[in-house]
Formats: sequence, structure tokens, C-alpha cells
Amino acid sequence: MKARNVWANELLYRQDNTTNQQGYYYYNGHGDVVSIKDGNGNPLNSYEYDTWGNFTSKSETMSNPFTYTGEVYDNETGYIYLRARYYDPSIGRFISKDTYEGQLDNPLSLNNYTYVHNNPLINIDPTGHYCVSADGMNAHSGLCKDDSNKPTRQITKDTSMINALRI
Repeated sequence: MKARNVWANELLYRQDNTTNQQGYYYYNGHGDVVSIKDGNGNPLNSYEYDTWGNFTSKSETMSNPFTYTGEVYDNETGYIYLRARYYDPSIGRFISKDTYEGQLDNPLSLNNYTYVHNNPLINIDPTGHYCVSADGMNAHSGLCKDDSNKPTRQITKDTSMINALRI
């Protein structure tokens, strides 16, 4: 096993078994990993992104695949893995067609390659099939406004919960 991860609503802690490094994850309001710190609060990794998820600043001392929107970043391709398909932040599009065909009354849903209806400031796409408002309102059938399902998304603002999960 290369690494051990501790998850709640998002990844909280990672232990890299290859290097024996361990770190605690910090997120911004959009759900992007912005830093990883050791148990004393010293920074190990830090990340900054543009609107579409391209790195504008990246500093790593610990191996970490989770970055923009908390999803897996592929260092070899520069793509972000969203389960159903890969997203290319350099062009702001998916690299393969969505299996969902869209709705005629929602023109933004008809382009099967767009990422979050061209609005990455307020939306994310954790599945590769539909966007979710970063505030936690889940949208189905290509609509980022449908609030029929509202998953809870917690962003850790202090270390009390993280400290409780220390191993």
C-alpha cells in the first residue's frame, strides 16, 4: 500500500508509506486543496489555481494526487480524473463526450464536452456527468440550479476535527 488516506466529506489526512510523510489537507470554499500541513502546522504543499483549475503556483514536498476541487490530478497528462471521464483544465473541456445527451430547454447542457456549464467559479463536477454548485446544491440532468438533492459539504476551518483524527 503506497498511501493511507482518512476521509470524511473530503480527504482530511494522508500518510505516504513510501516516504513516511504525513499531512493534513486544507481547502478553500470551492473545495480546492490549497495546502497540506504537517502535524505542527508547517506547510508541506501549497497550491493556487486559475478559474479553470490550472496551477498558477505549486509547491510540493509530499506526494499528492488530490488538487483542484479535491479530485485526482494526473501529472503525466495534466488531466483531472472525474470518474466518468477526464477534464483538461488547459482547454476548460472534457476530452470525451458525455453519455448524457442534454435537455432542449437547457442549451448549456447540449454541448457534451463543456465543463460545469462554463461557470467554474461557482460549480464543480465530481462525476463527469453533471455539475454541482460549490455551495453543495446537487444538480441532476445537466441543471446546476436544481436543488432537489442537497449534499452537505464541510470545509474544515480549524484544526480541531483534524487533530481529533490524528493517528
